[in-house]
Amino acid sequence: MENQTNGKRISDLFDNNGRWNEEKIFFTATGSMPSSRRYYLIDPEVAFEALAKAFEVKLHDMVVDDFVHVPRNHRKKQRAYLFLTPTLLACWNNVFGGMELFHINGNDTASFEKAERIILDSFRYGIGPGKLSMFFQDGAGGFRVMDHKVNMPNPDLDLYFNESLKDADKKITHALNDYNSKGVVLLHGAKGTGKTTYMRSLISRINKKFVIVPVDMIFGLASPGLLPHFLNMPDSILVLEDADQLLADRQGMGNDFVTNICEFSDGLLSDCVNLKFVLSFSTPIAQIDQSLVRHGRLLASYEFEALTSDKCNHLLKSLDKDIQVDKAMTLAEVYQRAMQGEAKNEKKRIGFK
Repeated sequence: MENQTNGKRISDLFDNNGRWNEEKIFFTATGSMPSSRRYYLIDPEVAFEALAKAFEVKLHDMVVDDFVHVPRNHRKKQRAYLFLTPTLLACWNNVFGGMELFHINGNDTASFEKAERIILDSFRYGIGPGKLSMFFQDGAGGFRVMDHKVNMPNPDLDLYFNESLKDADKKITHALNDYNSKGVVLLHGAKGTGKTTYMRSLISRINKKFVIVPVDMIFGLASPGLLPHFLNMPDSILVLEDADQLLADRQGMGNDFVTNICEFSDGLLSDCVNLKFVLSFSTPIAQIDQSLVRHGRLLASYEFEALTSDKCNHLLKSLDKDIQVDKAMTLAEVYQRAMQGEAKNEKKRIGFK
């Protein structure tokens, strides 16, 4: 004997693929065809918790379809729904990466507007300090975006970098925070000068979706399979580290990677996806494809250099190291020097005196 709801069989609420259908659920509960509104880039955990509290309903009444990645002990909502009132249904659908409100048009508009305000306050799924996303290809060759919660410290810029970064940082953060801006930020300099450390600072301070693009996926940026993902995350920031070989000037031969970046940063495609790029590299900027530094495409750039001796000594002091240097050193060299000092002190403590 099949379970029934309001005279309907439970099986009537599912589609041919065995997945529940929100419109059928709403119609079964209310007897009316629903109107609906979708909201993209939403954090479902934050939204459902706030909605349940505001409408005084219980979260354990929510129906959930979870995905569990056992090796990573990672759980993620694929689909979920919760009735907020008898005629207002809130749903999460990971297929399109957003929430949806089902309601009877013109009925109890106060409740609908109240729910909408709460959902909008939960705007930007996968965004915030310490949140990163990464593109990858699954076993079937499809593209996926996975969100990660990481420990993202906010390093003290005065401590780790030269004074010249202050003005550049203002320009970079302004460009990345501006919803209407689109283009490229170039972070270049010798290895060990702190480019990755500075990127961690940007991620911790800027409330945008940062997406890491692995090197092996670079040339697929313009793939039709990726475009739906880009359309669902406007105003996001794509990060490409150590992109030296990809940015190299081909001496008139053309560069497919740079062409893709240009299309996304200021071509007609950029008007649809509204993306920004942060590229780091060690190659001298004069040796990269110069189309990247054209006016209107380049948002900002900064060359990371070795720390002055005064900056080095200030950093060593902050690390509680009684060490003085009299020359400029990279950030990596300063930390290596500090570790060498520890090793020498350890050797002095070993053995009889």
